[in-house]
Amino acid sequence: MNFCRVVGLRCHHVSSIAEADTFLRAHLKTIRLVLLDNFVRADDRGRNITGRDWLLALKALPFFQQRRFLVVVISGHTSLLGQAAEQVDLVLQKPWQPRQLLQFLKQHGF
Repeated sequence: MNFCRVVGLRCHHVSSIAEADTFLRAHLKTIRLVLLDNFVRADDRGRNITGRDWLLALKALPFFQQRRFLVVVISGHTSLLGQAAEQVDLVLQKPWQPRQLLQFLKQHGF
């Protein structure tokens, strides 16, 4: 997450959707932004859950309906998001321009 460091945002990097889910649930009150790719490495159990799958699963949870954080997907395969795109505040197609994300974050008080 070089982008976050460059613009002075504190970030926590995770490598799998399972790690992301655990971290999100543990830090619901403090997370302000989730940056997500659609394709993420398989977890330690070999489960290969996509960002799309995770967003669709989160949609059904009460805390996600009332979330206080933004969700940004940065992916080379944004067309595969389907209905999950409805859960996202910003979608950036790779290759993406950092200024697009920076402008979005400024508009949302970062």
